[in-house]
Amino acid sequence: MLVTLLGLTLTMTSCRGVKERMREKIRFERVVEVRPSGLTGLEIDVAVSNDSGHQLRLDEAHATLFYRESEVGTMRLAEPVELERRTAATLTTRWLLDLKNPLAALAVVAKIGQQDLSQLRVSLVLNGRGGPMPVTILREKMPLSDFLNTFGVEATDLTKLIQLR
Repeated sequence: MLVTLLGLTLTMTSCRGVKERMREKIRFERVVEVRPSGLTGLEIDVAVSNDSGHQLRLDEAHATLFYRESEVGTMRLAEPVELERRTAATLTTRWLLDLKNPLAALAVVAKIGQQDLSQLRVSLVLNGRGGPMPVTILREKMPLSDFLNTFGVEATDLTKLIQLR
């Protein structure tokens, strides 16, 4: 969902050697905590490490969740996030939520509770910088399970999150 700093390193638009070196030096460690913020917000703390010589900045992020072919809702980064070079930190990211289809959202909660992510897809747009390089990442309707695996999150983690709220 947010763990976008790692996403920045996965598809740098520069040459392959630079991408590989950056991937090795920038790590998403884990989601530390997820907290609701008001009725339409979410705060997600993530542990990340940047061993590169470049500051990382995520200016915009927008994720859309789909159940079957219906758009369920969107999640948008509320403010830019930065990670200084050669730093390990826990960053708090703030997100704005917009529920488009409440009935589909109920189906999504049920599917997550059953740990069945097969009909859930995510589209993602990220804009930021990795040092001097602008980075834009676009993923269209990728399976939610693949998206979560990128960040070491499993269906059971989502189930626990839903049960806590």
